[in-house]
Amino acid sequence: MKFRTICLLAGLALLPNLICAQTQQERLKQHVYTLAADSLRGRRGGSVDAQRAANYIAGQYRAMGLTPLYSDYFVPFKDRPGYRNVVGVIEGSDPVLKHQFIVIGAHYDHLGLRGDSVIFNGADDNASGTAATIEIARALLARKGELKRSVIFACFDGEEQGLLGSKDFSAKLATANDKDNDNSILYCADDLNVFAPIENIKLMMSLDMVGWLKQGKELRVVGTGMLRGSDEIMNGVASRLNFPLSTKALDNFPGGSTDSEPFAKLEVPAFHVTTGLKSPYHKPDDDANRIDYPGLDQIVNYLTEAIVTLSGSDKLEATGRIARKHRAQLPLIEGGVSVGYGRNSLVCNDGGFTSHSLLGYHGGLMGRVNIKQFAIQVEALYDQQRTQIPNSSYCFYDNDTLSQGAITIPVTLQLQSKEAFYGAYVGIGAYYSHVLNTRYNKKPIMQEGNPKWEVNPDQWGLDILFGFRLARWLVQFSFQEQMNSQFIENPEVTSPAYPAPHMRNSNFRCTLTYLF
Repeated sequence: MKFRTICLLAGLALLPNLICAQTQQERLKQHVYTLAADSLRGRRGGSVDAQRAANYIAGQYRAMGLTPLYSDYFVPFKDRPGYRNVVGVIEGSDPVLKHQFIVIGAHYDHLGLRGDSVIFNGADDNASGTAATIEIARALLARKGELKRSVIFACFDGEEQGLLGSKDFSAKLATANDKDNDNSILYCADDLNVFAPIENIKLMMSLDMVGWLKQGKELRVVGTGMLRGSDEIMNGVASRLNFPLSTKALDNFPGGSTDSEPFAKLEVPAFHVTTGLKSPYHKPDDDANRIDYPGLDQIVNYLTEAIVTLSGSDKLEATGRIARKHRAQLPLIEGGVSVGYGRNSLVCNDGGFTSHSLLGYHGGLMGRVNIKQFAIQVEALYDQQRTQIPNSSYCFYDNDTLSQGAITIPVTLQLQSKEAFYGAYVGIGAYYSHVLNTRYNKKPIMQEGNPKWEVNPDQWGLDILFGFRLARWLVQFSFQEQMNSQFIENPEVTSPAYPAPHMRNSNFRCTLTYLF
């Protein structure tokens, strides 16, 4: 019995050496296989299985000597029992810049179980990002003296359920100067016991699905347009290391989100770092044996070097550019181009007939002024309308076609939802149309053989609309009712036998607008 005890104690004493003896790639593989094991049953946010994953991450932080950001590695959510982030920090070496922070984040939760037996292990999404975060922390601890700014390492819970972990953590930082906030003090080190308002977070990187470099061909960093000079830094490091990288200024992809979003909405420069969606995204076969571990090892080396470079940059300044999906509110002024189609009918005020609508088209420019939940919208469109006239006492024959080309200017006051990226709106206003040409059976309406009616060149009426916004796109449906008459009396061209009919236009339009 004593012999077994001695062997066990000796083994525990040698364990740190055995861990250190592992290569970085072997450790990455160990992390992914542990987090994406069937025994963790998919790590659904807030579950016992997610808590076991969090315990593993905290154990890695503790073993490498990473300092907890707060009084403990575990940071429970404010309003959700069972959920917790795992957060540590490396203090920067510069006496001034160490009070500025770079946040490296990755969510460790996944989808959990479907039914009783189907496990969504989430190896790429996002055991890969969590493993990379752990190893970047280890690599930066070894280079601590090179870090001028402090670096926070945050593994988030509840991302799959709506970015819960990053929302909770960013909200904590946003209220860090609130003296009533018990979690506002950062326990970075004995001599770094400071408040950290969100203004001191200079950059956030979300590592989300970084395990398929070989298949994805490159690492993508999205959001470099938010941080001045970062595109040159990220590409410069990639060039030095001969590493395959692509950068994109802003995340304007309508679908999907990652843990960089809550920070970007607080106007903190935030990068989404990923190898893309080549892996079995949200499928049961996203397993540890499919991860590209040599590629993941390369990614850790590249990001480690990039973070060291960024931490020593003279200035990390936000550019003020924010993707539409991350805007807290709509821009004051927007403009775009519009195209669409419509159907137009002529309604006889005397009740004689209503024409049969035909397909028309329109296109032009749109401008909007947004004032919180209200908007004023002005459009300038070339509008081509067509309608079919039935036989009547006015000597129109079956299938006679009346077409009109006009410059139409609708102006509407709108009530819109608060969301800047997606939402809906309704509006009411008026339109004015200046008629350029009117044709009857493809010939000018005043031509010999056609009715001698004079078209009203200045037409106006009521405009009612509703629409939807998604990123830079607006889809709008409008109904226009003419208030004055389509034709006017002119004794020189009309006669008592064929008086000008009292008709008005009734239009339905569908418009697609792209906003610049």
